[in-house]
Amino acid sequence: MIGGISLDLLSGVPFGMSAIILIVIAFLVSLLEARFWEAHFLMPLGVTLVASLIYHLLGLAMILTIGRSVDLYSALTRVILPSTFLNLILAIPASQLAAGLRQSLYPPEVRI
Repeated sequence: MIGGISLDLLSGVPFGMSAIILIVIAFLVSLLEARFWEAHFLMPLGVTLVASLIYHLLGLAMILTIGRSVDLYSALTRVILPSTFLNLILAIPASQLAAGLRQSLYPPEVRI
């Protein structure tokens, strides 16, 4: 909750819009009905790439909808691409930590 409020306060979109965008992304990801921690190593990276791009494009659309002017080239090169790359880099250890957490919380069943 604190992270969401901070994201709303520090981003350029109107207050509450980032929460709405993240809800849309969570809905789209839930349509896959997949367990990403059990999937191939590249699956969480692909989902992170698509979700990051959707988040930034919807945020850009929200900013344009309310009438603010945006330099699209600078938004792409200074915000969207660097933050998507950073999300991809951070998704690697996050997916590994999620897999380790799943192994410790739900160990495989042993049959005798």
